[in-house]
Order: sequence, then C-alpha cells, then structure tokens
Amino acid sequence: MSKQETNKRSRHQGARTSVDKKLRELDADLSRRLDATLDADAKFELEAMRVLAGLAPLEEGLSSSREETATPGERQDSVQSVVGDAKAAAHSTTGADGPSTEVLARIVFKDGDAFHFLGVPADGEIGVAYIGKGQRWLAAISELPSPLRLYVSLAPPDTPLPWLLAAIDKQKDRLPLVGERRLCDRVVETLEAESETLRLRVPGLPGGVWTPDDFTIGGFCGWNGENEWNSEFCSGELELGPALEPNIYKCTAQLSIEVTHNSTSGGHWKRRKCSIATAAACGSPVRIRHQYRELGFFSWNWVTASDHVLGPSEVTGTLWLGLVRRRRRIIYQRSGGPFGGPGGFRALSRFSRHLTG
Repeated sequence: MSKQETNKRSRHQGARTSVDKKLRELDADLSRRLDATLDADAKFELEAMRVLAGLAPLEEGLSSSREETATPGERQDSVQSVVGDAKAAAHSTTGADGPSTEVLARIVFKDGDAFHFLGVPADGEIGVAYIGKGQRWLAAISELPSPLRLYVSLAPPDTPLPWLLAAIDKQKDRLPLVGERRLCDRVVETLEAESETLRLRVPGLPGGVWTPDDFTIGGFCGWNGENEWNSEFCSGELELGPALEPNIYKCTAQLSIEVTHNSTSGGHWKRRKCSIATAAACGSPVRIRHQYRELGFFSWNWVTASDHVLGPSEVTGTLWLGLVRRRRRIIYQRSGGPFGGPGGFRALSRFSRHLTG
C-alpha cells in the first residue's frame, strides 16, 4: 500500500472516529436527560418492553384483551387546546392527576398554517399537531417524517432544538439532524417557517427533498367527497409494516359526527409506538383527541396527549410517537354550536410499531 493510500485511509478512520465520538456524546446526553425526566411508571413500561422484545409475538397475543368501546365519559387527562392563546406555548398543561403535556415549539407560515410540536416528557411521548388548510400536512405525511426531521426542515438553522424530539427519534438519524443546534427544553417564542413550501431534509442528501403542495380540501368535502376520500386514503396504497406487528388502519370515508379509532385488530387491542390522524372538516369544526393508555397507580389510565379543534374546510393531522408500545386511540367529534353545526368530517388513523414501514 502506498503512503498516499495509507494517509487517505487514516483520514477516513479519523473522521469516522470523530463522528462516532459525537454520536456517543449525544446519546449519553439524551439518556441522562431522559432518565431525569421519565416517571417511574414509564421507566417500568420501557424496561418491560425491552425484556419482552424477543417475545413480541407471544406478548402481543397474551396481553391483548377483547376490544373495548371508547367512550368520551372515560377518565381522561385533558390538556388545553393547542389552538388556544399563544401564551400557553410557554407553559405546561395537565389534568388533575395526569402527566403534563407541553408545547415544545410552534412554527408558523406566513399564510397562518402552523405546526405545533408537543410532548409528554414524563411518559416519553412526542407529537405534532397541524393547524392549516391541508396542503402541507398531506405533503408531510406522504413522506412520514419524524417529528425531529420535520422540525429541522421547518425551523431556521440557528434555532435551538427541543431535546425530547431528538431523544425519541431513531438513533441513526439523530446526529446529522441535530447537527450544531443547541439543545433546549422548549422554544418559547413562535418561530417563522424558513420556507413557504415544505422541504423535508433527509440526512446525507444536501438541499433536502422537494415535496409538492398540490393537495386541495375542496374535493374531499364536495359532492363526491366520500368516494375521493375512500380512493385517496381508505383504498390507497397502504404500508403493511412488519409481518408480526402489521400497521393498523382505520378509515371513515362517510361524513360523520363522532367516531373513535382504536389500535385494535381482529377484535383485540394491539400496542403500538406511533399513531397518525388525518381528518377533513367539512362544513363545521372537528375536535380531535389523541390518546394513549399508560400505567397509573395500580391501574391503567387513558391520557389525552392532544386535544384541539379545527375550523371548517380544513385538513388537519396529529402524528404521535412514543418510546413505549401502548394502546392508542383517536377520537373525532364534530364541534361548534349547541348541536355541533351542520356538516361533519372524514378521518383516517394509522397505528404502527415504527414511524415508517
């Protein structure tokens, strides 16, 4: 081997060692933060999940009870609507005895569309709620970005990064996405989106990926809306996911006033880490509650991770991701006026073991 080749190999090895060192330091920092933040029940659930990881098929079959009916009257740790006063972005919201849900960051476009990045630190849960006319949300979920990747794609490059977004993302994607950003608990001020179009940045691909914003709400709420929603979502190309823990899809194409989608399959509850909600509000606002079930004091409790109302003639969505595989459900309800107002909504929910695939 020539001296030039030897020097080249040494430089490559040195660069790889440097990257590995930075990744180890980032992982250690995030692990320390998580250990200081997760409550005892979440740590217990996480450790149990790790122990049972090799027995996933057996655990899935033994622990799933018969399907239960979700009713609005069940115990819920409600949180303030993310559409509320902007002052709430700097504070936590919580139920009487439940975990605290926080607004980690809020990114707004010039036309008013906004992405709200949410978290339940004590439970190891993060999420994204979209308030807008629909184009950007539908473009975003067509690529299924992680909350971390979506934040990095939208926020100005010198903006601090809420550490919880990085801690719950895939380990291999953390370092290139975090980059030189300073980690923080939350970004208090409202941020302005770096670009008016959605460009999802992928590690290793400089410049990002162009995602067209060419979806419209009109077709989904028009005279042929049920068929269009059914064709686009219910009967569209769906990712199956892992063979032993397939993705679960629940789709409501008909105009509805209230419906609950559960992470159930074959009449049994299934535990999943990720769930995604998409809804079209036609003629009246729609309220969307995104929930998961956590271990409480000698009992299991339903926690409302996000609770917001979307105005009519809009498409909204919630993407939620946790460290722990949990039972999850999404409750859609027509809102506005003493009787809910005219119209209704169409909805699609996806529950999966991983964010993608």
